[in-house]
Amino acid sequence: MRAGASGNGSTPPRFVSVRARYHPRMATTPLCTNCGARSAELDARFCGFCGHELPRDEPAPASPPDASSVRLTRLREHPDYARLMAHEPSLTTHRLGAVASVLFLVAFLSIGGILMVPAMMFPPMLIPLFAILGFGVFVVGSALRGNAAVRGGELVRVPAHVVDERTEVVGGGDSSVSTHYFVSLESERGSRAEYEVDAGIASRVAPGDVGVAYFKGPLLVDFRRPNG
Repeated sequence: MRAGASGNGSTPPRFVSVRARYHPRMATTPLCTNCGARSAELDARFCGFCGHELPRDEPAPASPPDASSVRLTRLREHPDYARLMAHEPSLTTHRLGAVASVLFLVAFLSIGGILMVPAMMFPPMLIPLFAILGFGVFVVGSALRGNAAVRGGELVRVPAHVVDERTEVVGGGDSSVSTHYFVSLESERGSRAEYEVDAGIASRVAPGDVGVAYFKGPLLVDFRRPNG
């Protein structure tokens, strides 16, 4: 008997070709790890072909909140927060710096005037002398402008987290040594910036501290932590 013929001589059965139709949902339905078939339903628990349990996508764990933002939120809830936001930082150091800058400028120009007399007798000395005087005036002028910004600027209080601090030593050898202090702060919005501070502020802060930063113009003039 030939394939497809029936035993009683009746008309052979007709074979119909069936094509699988693609459905967009099938691209995201679970794939059976046992037989490799893809389920037709998104929420199916068992494979419709072999009955094997289908793998289920576990939801991604929620990312933990940023530790810095959590600590800054707790700072606002601290009983000492109101006192910190009302604190008026002392600007004595900056005022003394302005007075010292003026005195230095007067002394510098006086010495330059004294040296001007012998320099005029030997004209080539005038060029380096004017260069030194100009540099001195520029440095002192920059310091005075910074102090003016401190005196006239609005006091801004910002809750912040100390993320880093560093020191930078300049000079040595034949020149005098000076130490500069820097503190990096992170705000509630997550932005970070580094500020040069005086030795007093540098001695009071450490990485990890949370408190209120006080700004006058572009300068960080104080930083205070809550008590307790």
